[in-house]
Amino acid sequence: MKHFRSFLSLVLVLVMTLLVSCGSPEAKAPPTYTPDRIAKIERSLTPVVQVQERLPELQKLIQKQDWVYVDNFLHGPLGSLRRDLSYVAGNLLPEDQPAIRALAKDIAAHFEKIDNAAKDGNYPEAANNYSEVVDDLNTLISQASK
Repeated sequence: MKHFRSFLSLVLVLVMTLLVSCGSPEAKAPPTYTPDRIAKIERSLTPVVQVQERLPELQKLIQKQDWVYVDNFLHGPLGSLRRDLSYVAGNLLPEDQPAIRALAKDIAAHFEKIDNAAKDGNYPEAANNYSEVVDDLNTLISQASK
């Protein structure tokens, strides 16, 4: 009986070793941009591109120093831009998200500075941050759509 238990233990060890060695997880392919994901990105970029197309309106308002309408424009047509940029970043692959999130944060900060400049009637500050918004938004759109 003693020998039988030893033999049984040995057999169980061999079976477990075989199961563990054969049961390794499959190697996963790295995530890629599938056609479905690309379509989601394009859909999420649509409102961002629409904002980009409307930025010259903001520039004209800043040049006229029409601060009331600058404020209205920032909180009206551009009011949902942060959310839209968040959707764009969320649809990208994890390794591409940090750069887009950083650009989105910069864009939001520039809009806040434009808003503060409008409240203070500070044309140079508003104009400078407007050009920064344009540059950052162009970069974001080109990086997200590649």
